[in-house]
Amino acid sequence: MPRFVVTLDFARSSTEALLAARIHPSFSAYLCLLRTAVQTGRTTRLQPRFKEFFDTYLRVDGGPQGKIYYRPFWNERQSRTKAWVNQNVAGSYSPATAYRVVPLMSVITLDGNNYGLQPNHWTLARAHLCYDCQVNAVALAAFLYRDLAIETEEYEPSLDDLVELLREDFDPRSDEGFVDLFTVDWGEAVPESPFERLQ
Repeated sequence: MPRFVVTLDFARSSTEALLAARIHPSFSAYLCLLRTAVQTGRTTRLQPRFKEFFDTYLRVDGGPQGKIYYRPFWNERQSRTKAWVNQNVAGSYSPATAYRVVPLMSVITLDGNNYGLQPNHWTLARAHLCYDCQVNAVALAAFLYRDLAIETEEYEPSLDDLVELLREDFDPRSDEGFVDLFTVDWGEAVPESPFERLQ
């Protein structure tokens, strides 16, 4: 079966698009909770594995010493050095720390060591983590899946296939809230060939 990956140029342009948007850094913690909700089939009593999530989606080689993760979300004037994150991500979003992050706590719940997603969390995330703007789902998917081989039957994958992967992994209820937080309107910035076939 043919296997494809996102091209390096497309991954880079997608990362730049995310960096140019105004997104709170704790959006990465929210994504981890969405992924945990999909895996467990519930939106309450969540026990997210932040380190595993960061290792899977945000680990990038070549960073400054001691910083192994690249988080392309920032809510202030972007500095490329701020996108690099140190290894202690579990501590950054532990219950003892997370409750101090007001934008994140406006979207999630904490009950002891149990995390949860607030009702209508999609809309809350757009308001409190994304400053009333939608996140580009194509750019996010291209960044998160930059190292993932996509298998297809006979054809080169499309941007719709990429967004569908994002929905499968991060939409816990497959409801209409996804389209409130995310947009798939990439405009004219998509490279002519966003995928390349693996040999």
